[in-house]
Formats: sequence, structure tokens, C-alpha cells
Amino acid sequence: MNMGVQFLREHIIPEARIHYAITNTGGDAPNVVQAEAESVYLIRAPKNDQVREIYERVNQIARGAAMMCGVEVEIQLEKACSNILVNHTLEEVLYENMKAVGLPEYTEEEYAFASAIQDTMPGRQKLADRFERIMGEKGRVLGEQYDKKSIYSFILPYRPSEKPLSGSSDVGDVSWVCPTSQIVAATCAGGTPEHTWQMVSQGKSSIAHKGLLYAGKVLAAAAIDLLDDPELVKKAAEEFQRKTGPDGYQPLLPKDAKPWMKK
Repeated sequence: MNMGVQFLREHIIPEARIHYAITNTGGDAPNVVQAEAESVYLIRAPKNDQVREIYERVNQIARGAAMMCGVEVEIQLEKACSNILVNHTLEEVLYENMKAVGLPEYTEEEYAFASAIQDTMPGRQKLADRFERIMGEKGRVLGEQYDKKSIYSFILPYRPSEKPLSGSSDVGDVSWVCPTSQIVAATCAGGTPEHTWQMVSQGKSSIAHKGLLYAGKVLAAAAIDLLDDPELVKKAAEEFQRKTGPDGYQPLLPKDAKPWMKK
């Protein structure tokens, strides 16, 4: 099955990802064929329909591998997350409040701590490289300016985009049920990659706490704006209806989903 999935990678969109882990080898004796084996697959793609298609193809590979070996296969869907449906109306409200609330101020000790964390990541991605891919030479100049500080204490200009961010989150399903938007606040040294000890080590730092409070204030202020201006809410709802289309929310479910899974 694993070999089949590796070759499947040649026939899916480049933005898709297929991750797996062999969770049960059935035993550790090298001279027998074990009675059972289990593996977990995680499939990701920018849109729900793309995930559905790849999911069915991976299932076909599993069934084909079982036929080749003369065994049975059982397929279970453990979880699924929909793609995030962006709402530019809400994004603009959040952006204006990010500017109005005011960025956190950091001490020299905090900058020194963040710099020490960066020293443990010599190959970290620089903003200059990232911005150059997005905005060209102008982006590189801007990124080099921001890279001079060990904490990213700035607000990026708002650039509406439908391009999905990498990663998976159940907020994607929420965004198909009601207008949803998000912000990103600095809670660590610049360039810290996720899923690393460096990220974990900064989770209770004063830098993280300041970023948390800043994000909370922005969200609260945006909520007040929406409560005060029904036209903003109407505009966000209209954009939501336009993007969800006539079919609306379609959860990622297998063809043979049980009735309770559809509720």
C-alpha cells in the first residue's frame, strides 16, 4: 500500500500532501507474515473536492494491495477538516483594529532572549526570502528591514488573497457555517518553525503573553465594530453566501458514511 501511495504522488496536484505512519506492524518476528497490520494516512489539499478525490484513490490502493496479498482490508475515517473559506470583509475589520490597538512593546531582555533562540536555528527562513517570492525586489528590501529585529514587531500591509495557508484546522469547517476570519500575532522569535523545541520553549514566555493579549484586544475591538455597524455584518454575510454557493457546507465524508456521521 505504501509503495502504491508513493507512486500516486506523481498523479495528484503538487499542492497536495499525503502523510502516513505505520501504527501496528502486527509483531516483531522477522521470519513470519503477521496476521494484521495498521497504518494511518493524513491527506491534505487546498480544497475539499481535491481531498475527496485523493482519499478515494488512496482507498483504491489499499484495496488493491489487499487483493495482491490475498487479505482483507478495513478502512476507517478518523477525522476530516474542510478548507478555510476566507472572508475579506471581516479581514478588513481585523486589519483596521490591528493598527488601532497598537503593537506590543518589548524590552531589551526580550529581544536578547529571542535573538538567543534564533542562534539555535541557523537555517531558519528569513522574511526577506519569503517576501521576495510574494512581492519581488520590493519585498526583499522590506523583509531585510524587518529581519533586523529578533521579534517581528510590525503589521504587514493587508493584501486580499484566496491562497490557502499551509496547515490544517477545524476552523475550516466553522468558516463554511458562518463568516470567519483570523489574524496571526507574534508569540515567538522571528522565523521559529512550528513543531520544534524552540517553539515549545517560548510558549510561556512574556513574548507569547504579549502576543496573546494583543490578539485578544484586536478580536474584541473587531467584535465591537460589528455590533455597532449592522451594515458590516450584512456585507460579511453576503460575501459568505456568495462563496459557499447553493450547496453550502459539504462535510468530508466517505461514500459509505454511517447515518450518525451525517448529523
